Amino acid sequence: TESEAAATALRRACERGGEYWTRSYADYQLALIALFQGRPAASAAHARSMLAGKHRLRDSFGIALGLDILAAAIAAQGAGAQAARVYGTGHAYWRMVGHPQRGTPEL
Repeated sequence: TESEAAATALRRACERGGEYWTRSYADYQLALIALFQGRPAASAAHARSMLAGKHRLRDSFGIALGLDILAAAIAAQGAGAQAARVYGTGHAYWRMVGHPQRGTPEL
């Protein structure tokens, strides 16, 4: 898709330039795209790449976001127990950054 091509190009440019913040959000976009296209293993791989970048930057908000998409990708692969553990870790990060339930209490 056009969005996947654009996110891939952005990620490559960031990789060449040694840039991590934008690269990790390109990984997030790629994880979402893969998940919506029914490719949960690819989604999980992009989510893990995002998490590596966010960990390097100590970006707790980004880690929380990455854990949510990783949990969704793992759940889509049928590993419910593992997805629940990842989601629970993400929930702890959301609380830590002051956005319990991603700032949406009705969730």
